[in-house]
Amino acid sequence: MRRARAAALPIVRPDLVEYYLAHRAGQGMNTDHRVRWGARALLAAVPDLEDFCRLPLERQLAFNHETHRFISWLSVTGRLQPGADYLVARRPRLGIVLARTKPELHLRFMETARTLGFRDYLAMSQFNLLGHFVALFGKQPHELQQTDWDQGRDLLLEAARRIPNRGVKALSTSLFNLEATLL
Repeated sequence: MRRARAAALPIVRPDLVEYYLAHRAGQGMNTDHRVRWGARALLAAVPDLEDFCRLPLERQLAFNHETHRFISWLSVTGRLQPGADYLVARRPRLGIVLARTKPELHLRFMETARTLGFRDYLAMSQFNLLGHFVALFGKQPHELQQTDWDQGRDLLLEAARRIPNRGVKALSTSLFNLEATLL
């Protein structure tokens, strides 16, 4: 019995896909056909990345693992702004992606958090939330203003209240700790 072949994906924004793959390769990360397919699948479904946040949440969450990795990279690099609902429901590990794109920032942040007495896992949780703010506002960490922090905190907590089992209290604590580390 022959196996059916998947339909070919249209090639949309090949420059962006190649840049993503080059970025991953530069960090010694996998760039095989699954990684390429994950990026191409998102761009085939959402050629204009601004439309991603207009998709129903269920559709945003339905992409496969490799596509979500691409979404995380796009979010941290300011090319896509997912909404708070996506960030709360998916819980992407944006801190890891941010650490790979901004290693000096990550080192300084972790050192500051340790100096304040936070254990590494709590500091990394805070850094992950910093990635969420970068994604929400499409700004680099040094560009975030107090209004972004206030609005982002409200958006994330409101999303956590709407989405079942997303730990409003834990999120609120992490947000407070993040602000303490950044001050």
